[in-house]
Amino acid sequence: MEQKETKRTSKKSFFQMLQEAFSGSAVPTLNKPYLWNDFMEYMSHEIDRQIIGYSRKKKYTYIGGKCRFTPTVNETEFDKTTILNVDAELYFRLPDGKKVERLPLHTERNYHDFNLEDADTLETLRSLFKEYLEVSVAKPE
Repeated sequence: MEQKETKRTSKKSFFQMLQEAFSGSAVPTLNKPYLWNDFMEYMSHEIDRQIIGYSRKKKYTYIGGKCRFTPTVNETEFDKTTILNVDAELYFRLPDGKKVERLPLHTERNYHDFNLEDADTLETLRSLFKEYLEVSVAKPE
């Protein structure tokens, strides 16, 4: 019996592509070192882009979400690195109108990528160790 060879292509789900895009190691439109306000504006734009793309692709309706900024310190015997974690939880209503789907997104930025000579940026990054920052994510216009 003769078997036909078929090409297998690895297709990523839209969700995987979103995760990879959001978790990229570089912020392409920001100039380093980042100022806090510029970083927040960029993150707002990126999250809006993710919401719009996911809504269009899945035919879901965005209903709300939140984004949390928390620092973590990674320490080894020879190195200590402070990372800013950005975690978004976005909620979409499915076309049936009854079910809701949660889309979690995560990215990280090294504190050294920020302009620590800027007083507002440094103050904000330091304050995150005392209390995390959580913002609501409104529907993009």
